[in-house]
Amino acid sequence: MAIRGPASQGADTYISPRQNRQNETLGQSKEKWVQIQDKTFSNWVNTHLKAHAKAPAPIDNLSHGLQTGTALCCLVEVLSGCAVGPFQLRPRMQAQYHDNVNVALGFLTRQQGVK
Repeated sequence: MAIRGPASQGADTYISPRQNRQNETLGQSKEKWVQIQDKTFSNWVNTHLKAHAKAPAPIDNLSHGLQTGTALCCLVEVLSGCAVGPFQLRPRMQAQYHDNVNVALGFLTRQQGVK
């Protein structure tokens, strides 16, 4: 059975079953690639955080692990070799999460020249 392409491709665009399977495979391989990159970068972050005395627990998932900003501040301190400034070690409110992230980003913009 032939599958018609999305409306953006035009109503007369034909997608063969083989092309459809390839598109599904590419979507799955992209998801797998993202998972591998997430795990690799999480391991890299954890390796560097071991050198920080106040580092939080190891990160399993980047989006959750960097959410509070504590790990980000510790990582920036380890990589730069300088203190980023005061930040909350155990933030409890979302405003404190934002403050921690702003401390790390502010340090990178002021001291390291990152824009």
